[in-house]
Amino acid sequence: MAQHALKHGIIPVSHDGERFEIPVPAMAVRAFAQIDGRHSLDDIARALRTDWITFAPIWAGVSRAMTGHGLMYYSRLFTS
Repeated sequence: MAQHALKHGIIPVSHDGERFEIPVPAMAVRAFAQIDGRHSLDDIARALRTDWITFAPIWAGVSRAMTGHGLMYYSRLFTS
């Protein structure tokens, strides 16, 4: 998914015969590569050399779209 978003700037989604495209800003694409189930979004923002204030609004749009389509779930299962 991250590689497709990197190449095309979108994530294609199909639901009940309808096709959607979730636009993914460059910073969010780089964030996908950091997702491993163990790091927080704040950790990921720091790994991208940005702060939470800058990262949060960019991630929020992608997160809303992906969770709305059941493509992403959040958990604290593996965090310390």
